[in-house]
Amino acid sequence: EQAECVLIIRAGNVKRIIAFVKSEKEMDVAVIKTNLEKHLPLYMIPSEIIVKQKFPYNASFKVDKQQLLTNYITGS
Repeated sequence: EQAECVLIIRAGNVKRIIAFVKSEKEMDVAVIKTNLEKHLPLYMIPSEIIVKQKFPYNASFKVDKQQLLTNYITGS
């Protein structure tokens, strides 16, 4: 599995951490969150965890975080 986190800034400076997890198999988001809570301070726990089968990549073969964010906002 692979994971990527994106900081989403909404109107009024409300910030959220959204984690994207790449996995071919189905994953229980509650289990992921519980495991994170054991190792991270509360303010670092993502408010939302999204499991995707594949990530978009840029020309440098890195995860395209901007495209992840765009896909999240547009719901695709």
